[in-house]
Amino acid sequence: MKKVSITPLLGIAERINESLNMSRKVYESLGITLPTHFDAIISILMLHHCKNPSEVFSSMKEAMKHGGKLILVDLCKHNFKEFKEKMGDVHLGFEPNYIKSELVKVFSVERVEKMPSGCKCE
Repeated sequence: MKKVSITPLLGIAERINESLNMSRKVYESLGITLPTHFDAIISILMLHHCKNPSEVFSSMKEAMKHGGKLILVDLCKHNFKEFKEKMGDVHLGFEPNYIKSELVKVFSVERVEKMPSGCKCE
């Protein structure tokens, strides 16, 4: 069985490699070696907090191994403007077609789909 390790990382999404380099000193003092590139990046409900999604996608690509996978879960476009004030959202979600148009600039895209919603709100 292949060994799997998950590396949680606090950093700047537009600058993952720089964030890795800064974190490396702290992790190494704990005896943890950070990878230089990742097999996969999982981003859950983060993108709508970033000013420039295109920069985030480029940064993710730079931090991945060749053939790496991206799993991205984020909000679909919505009208809850109070999310900007109360939760620090920069974007009020995204249209799936917009996400796909930005992703294909950097990645070979397998699929972009809207998850079924149990929410009765618009």
